[in-house]
Amino acid sequence: MYNEFNYLSSELLLNVVQKEFEFESERNKGLQNRSGIFISFIGVIMTVFPSYINIKRIVDTHNVTIGQTGILLLYLVLIILLFTGLIISLILFSKTLNTKQYRRLKTNGFNKNNAIFVNNQVAVELMNDYKIALEHNIQVNDKKANIFGIAYKILTICIVLIPIIITIKAFI
Repeated sequence: MYNEFNYLSSELLLNVVQKEFEFESERNKGLQNRSGIFISFIGVIMTVFPSYINIKRIVDTHNVTIGQTGILLLYLVLIILLFTGLIISLILFSKTLNTKQYRRLKTNGFNKNNAIFVNNQVAVELMNDYKIALEHNIQVNDKKANIFGIAYKILTICIVLIPIIITIKAFI
């Protein structure tokens, strides 16, 4: 049965798991904030960059040499890669904004019946509930961080493609 010496460190452990839970919540917010910024950045690129594309030159193939055909083909392939990469990274960044999977603490135990228990007993139960939610949220955040990392790498490649495409445009 319970006595005053049981669960002496329960409040300390509860504080630790609460801080970890808050850390994961902040980590989630950070991923979402950065994803939102990158989504906006992608939107700007997809809005502004098409004005730099010389579609008329790609379509008008009269008097084009074999060397120019190769450059035009490279130009077209890089543009397709750029916009495909931007769309893929946009989709991946959007996936990190999903909060449906995030768990919170169950509140069904917050009632008069449970208010009669000793603090240490309640702390142990809360600690267990926090731990269950925390373990799930860590997995969700790790998955989001991996998706974010992939999207960031793809976006970086797209950013590198932009000056290459602009340089090639000067030669067509």
